[in-house]
Order: sequence, then structure tokens, then C-alpha cells
Amino acid sequence: MSHSGALEASKDSAVVRRVEANPALELDQLVRRCMGCTALAARLLDSFEKRFSAEVAQLVQAVDDGDVPRLVRLTHQLKGAAGNVSAMTLHSVLSRMEEAARAQSLDLVVASLKDLFDQWNCFLECKASATLSLASLQASNH
Repeated sequence: MSHSGALEASKDSAVVRRVEANPALELDQLVRRCMGCTALAARLLDSFEKRFSAEVAQLVQAVDDGDVPRLVRLTHQLKGAAGNVSAMTLHSVLSRMEEAARAQSLDLVVASLKDLFDQWNCFLECKASATLSLASLQASNH
């Protein structure tokens, strides 16, 4: 790697580290999962944001309907999606919800919904900063 290439990689890492201080979105981990492709990381974050609300609405409906198998499936899918974008606090909440659903403890699932929404709001704040950082990285790499 040339000196200028090493400098660019160092600057990229510094920008990512500034954003990754919040565990709601571990941007450095996401960028590594995307093999350094910041455009892919940005697309994954956008896709996750777009689908999350609809899937949470389905999750809430499954709770209201007492549909435990669907609830287990939905919490598992959302947990996986959160993990894929390195939204680790959301992943943790959804993991607890999945365990509660598997134990057919709907009261615990309902009790976790507030935490889920709180962590979602934290994620959205982090995503806004991450999107700016990713755009900056994309611009500096062109």
C-alpha cells in the first residue's frame, strides 16, 4: 500500500471510529462486513430503516393476535436483520423478545416493546451520523 493509500485508510478508520462510539450502530463492524464498501453499507442501512417499521407493525399485530409462531418468526427475522447491519442494541432487545416469544411469555414481549422503540430511536440518531460519515468516506475515495 502506498503512503497516500495508507493515509486514506487511516482517515477512513478515524471517521468510522467517531461514529462507532455508540453501540446502537457499530459502523466499523458494518463496513468490515461490507468488505470496506461504504456504498453497500449505506444501502444496507437504508434498506433496514425502510423495512423495520413495517415489520415491527407486524410483530405488534402478532402480539395482539396471540400468534406465537408468527411472533417467534418475526422477532427472529428482525434480530437477524439488526445483526446484519451491526445494530447490536436492537439485536440484543430482539434476542430477548425472541426468547420470551419462544417461552410463550407474551407479557415479557410486550414489556420489551418500549425498549425496542427506545433503541430504534437511538439507532435512527446513529444512522443519521453514520450516513454522513459514509458519504464523506465515499467522496474521499473518489
